[in-house]
Amino acid sequence: QYTSEQTQNITLHLCSIEGKLISHIHEGSTEKDVVQQYEWDTSTLPAGMYLLRLSTPTEVINQKLVLIK
Repeated sequence: QYTSEQTQNITLHLCSIEGKLISHIHEGSTEKDVVQQYEWDTSTLPAGMYLLRLSTPTEVINQKLVLIK
């Protein structure tokens, strides 16, 4: 989940732990104070560590994820 402090364009990507792009989850506008939720299909991904990268015009936030199958 993500809530933006302002209306802005964002990109949300899933990357390998080494930083290689795996999937574009969302690219576009988000509204101020609206909770955003995104889902993606992980059936083709192996278990392991991944990075979820949220980019806004002013910052980049990386979150480590562990996919367990």
